[in-house]
Amino acid sequence: MAKRHLVFCRDINTPSGGRKMLYWLVDFLNSQGQNAYLIHQNPKFTSSWFEHKTRIACLFNYGLSHGFKDQMKQVLFNVRCFIKGVKPLTLNPESDILYFPETFLNQLDSPVYLSFNKWIVNQNAFFLLKQNFNVLQKLQLSNDNKTGILNFSKLNAEYSIHIFGNKLKQIQISAFVDDIFISESKIPKEKKKQIVVMPRRGNIQLQGIKKMLQLSGVIEANQWVEIENNSQEEVKQILSEALIFLTFSEFEGLGLPVAEAMCMECLVIGSPANGGEELFEFNLDFKINHGDWIQATQKINEIFKQFDSNPHFFDSHTAQNRAHILANYTKDSVEKNFKNHINQLNFL
Repeated sequence: MAKRHLVFCRDINTPSGGRKMLYWLVDFLNSQGQNAYLIHQNPKFTSSWFEHKTRIACLFNYGLSHGFKDQMKQVLFNVRCFIKGVKPLTLNPESDILYFPETFLNQLDSPVYLSFNKWIVNQNAFFLLKQNFNVLQKLQLSNDNKTGILNFSKLNAEYSIHIFGNKLKQIQISAFVDDIFISESKIPKEKKKQIVVMPRRGNIQLQGIKKMLQLSGVIEANQWVEIENNSQEEVKQILSEALIFLTFSEFEGLGLPVAEAMCMECLVIGSPANGGEELFEFNLDFKINHGDWIQATQKINEIFKQFDSNPHFFDSHTAQNRAHILANYTKDSVEKNFKNHINQLNFL
């Protein structure tokens, strides 16, 4: 029987690199001749903050029962999906392979899913470890040949292998920057003296640094630009113009905003948040000890002074960072590697 890949995703319509990776996963599987769908709970839901043509379906949520009441519920569910133009699906343990993001880990403990082949999509090992301990312990103690872990960075793979060893199937790939950043060929030669931040990532530290910079006269209010709920096109434009991207996030599986900023030739200043270490390979001069606001403000002040005297002083450094991203974190490079794992994804 042909396999069907069902990737679960939360019904949250705000920008998220993690959720967008789930959309890509479905698109990639279909491009490789597989039969894949993204599963949203609500037939009315759609992600509108980025363009996509991903195959989306809704799952009938009444398990594998076939009683009369469930059949009636199935009919009503199908009608709702038909009205919204979404394909309704029912589970089939013989053919379906389920993909659960790490934040869905509790679902693995449901009796409904015990007989299914399934993958944990591990985009952030720290979020994985925050989940239900009993579920993690059951996975760790078992030799479960029906469960695997799909790790989206070196660090996520290291944590997963450390916890589960070879008791579960393991695949390592990488997250990647979107083509919208890769294809950009007109990055302004004259950067603005602006600092770009994402407030939802370490905002207490970012706001503290902002106040220190303002009180010391290093920046004016209009030099501090916050990215929050912006479209990808807007993010690309903001990063392409700014000199600095400041990050003090704490727990990242990789840190796509850092990769995007490097791709747009920003100087990335801050702490790598664990999973971002691999992105700072060529960025050691701008790595800040986590929580060291003084070091961060001093570094920014030094950069601005150097920029004032020579606006192109950092061009070779930012060009090197962009080249590193283009060589290692593009969709093409990730997919080239991932194609080798199709049989493993199908539990063959």
